[in-house]
Amino acid sequence: MRGLMGAGTIHHLAWDEDALNDWRTLLDDRGYHPTEVHDRTYFTSLYFHEDGGILFEIATDYPRVLLLMSKWISLVRG
Repeated sequence: MRGLMGAGTIHHLAWDEDALNDWRTLLDDRGYHPTEVHDRTYFTSLYFHEDGGILFEIATDYPRVLLLMSKWISLVRG
């Protein structure tokens, strides 16, 4: 049966960067054909369709925006 999006469905998971690469390898080995890891500036992510057709995103959990902002503040302050 094909999956349906709706209230109560999970479609986004967050992990650390090493785990993201491990998930990509595992998904590829299992035939899910995940995308390459995408750099989204504030986090990295990959996507794949599960057997029911639902698109899943697996992303990094650390909000890289905080890291980028702290670097920017350091540059501004000198």
